[in-house]
Amino acid sequence: MIDLHCHILPGIDDGSRSWDESVEMARIAAADGITDIVATPHITPGLYDNTTASISALVSELANRLATADIRIRLHVGADVRVEPNVVSGVEAATIPVLGKRVRYLVAELPSQMMPPNIRELVYALQLRQIIPIITHPERHASMQQDPDLLRQLVAAGALAQVTAGSLTGEFGPVARRAANKMLERNLIHLIATDAHGTQKRRPVLTPGLAAAAAIVGEEAARAMVLDAPRAILAGVPVVIPEPVDPSLARGFLSRLFS
Repeated sequence: MIDLHCHILPGIDDGSRSWDESVEMARIAAADGITDIVATPHITPGLYDNTTASISALVSELANRLATADIRIRLHVGADVRVEPNVVSGVEAATIPVLGKRVRYLVAELPSQMMPPNIRELVYALQLRQIIPIITHPERHASMQQDPDLLRQLVAAGALAQVTAGSLTGEFGPVARRAANKMLERNLIHLIATDAHGTQKRRPVLTPGLAAAAAIVGEEAARAMVLDAPRAILAGVPVVIPEPVDPSLARGFLSRLFS
C-alpha cells in the first residue's frame, strides 16, 4: 500500500517530534503493509514555512536512517499545503513540492472552518498548469461535513479527494465518520491515507480504514484508493475516478419509479 499523506518528518510541524519517532512510525507502517510513504509536512505561511529544499533534506536523512534500521519503506517528497493565494506562484517557483511530473498533483489542505471564496478559481488556475489538487480530509472540514455537495463541486471542477483512514474507523468522532461514509457512497473519495502524526494517536496504519471503506464501496474500489490511485499520482499519470453520484437525481428516480 502507498500512504500519500503522512507527517513523518521530525520537528518541522505538529507531526513526529524526533528521529526515533519517525523511524518507529515507518516501522509501524511497514508492519501494516505500507511500502511507500509520501512525507507531507504542513506548509502554512507564517506557521510552518517549510520548502521543497528543506523537506527534501529531511527525507534523505530519514531514508538513510530507515536503511540502517532495515525498514523497507520508500520515501517521497511532498507537503500538506494550505490553500491560499500564493500557492500557484510557490509551485511555479518550485518552493512548494508537487507529486508526479507529466501530470502533477498538489496535496492541498483547506482552512478547517471555511471554504476559501475563490477555491474553484484556484483549482482552475492549477489545472491550467497541469496540476491537480488533492483535497485532504474533506470529511473533517466543517463546511463539507454539513454539505458534501461542496466537495462534489470541487471534484466536478477537477480536484481529487483523500479521506483519512482514521475517520473511517471513528477515530475522529461520529460526525467525521458519517461524513466520510457519505462521501464514499457518493464516489467523492479517491484516496485513503493515514495523515499520521505519531506512534500513539493518529498512527500510520491503513488496514483498518481500508476494511471500513471496502464495506461501503467494495474490496476492489477500496484497494484502488491505496494502490492504483496513489501509484498513478507518484508516476505522474491521470487517475481514473468513478462518476460522482448525485443523490438528488437518485431520489428523483426513485420517486418516479414508485409513484
